[in-house]
Amino acid sequence: MKQPLQEEIRYRKGVGIVLRRHDGAIFAGYRINNNDSLLANKAPQLIQGGLEEGESEDFALWRELYEEAGLKNQDVELVSMIPFYLYYDLPKEMLGKSWGDRYVGQRHRWFLLDIKNEQSINLNAHTDPEFLDFKWLSPQEIVSQGAPFKRETYKAVFSYFFGLNFDALDA
Repeated sequence: MKQPLQEEIRYRKGVGIVLRRHDGAIFAGYRINNNDSLLANKAPQLIQGGLEEGESEDFALWRELYEEAGLKNQDVELVSMIPFYLYYDLPKEMLGKSWGDRYVGQRHRWFLLDIKNEQSINLNAHTDPEFLDFKWLSPQEIVSQGAPFKRETYKAVFSYFFGLNFDALDA
């Protein structure tokens, strides 16, 4: 899924987080105030976000975890990281809405975290909450219910971390 160098700059760099509960269920957030039908609060989303100017991926990981789930590093255990970026393209109807014409999609480095105490989650910890609600879902539910343009990335993430074969599941 590596993009040619000239195209990499057209993809917003960020981090993605798979937050796993003790029973294997995955945190799936439902966005606030998103009027776009492709990202409406009906579609579950993993924790993710772009790197801010001069920010490291490590710093962005902990910032996004706090901003979106109200969790700090002591609330989770870092289990694994995908050592390469996964890319997705934004649908044509979303281009230019969030970042002007600067990006055509996103590229994320993904992290797997185990939550120590799910009661620690606080969607309102940050002054500008991202999620209205969340559920604990299976990877298959997140893929099947998630925004269509993110599904291949989610499949790749879950395949890498959990060895899931979505081709076999789709058959």
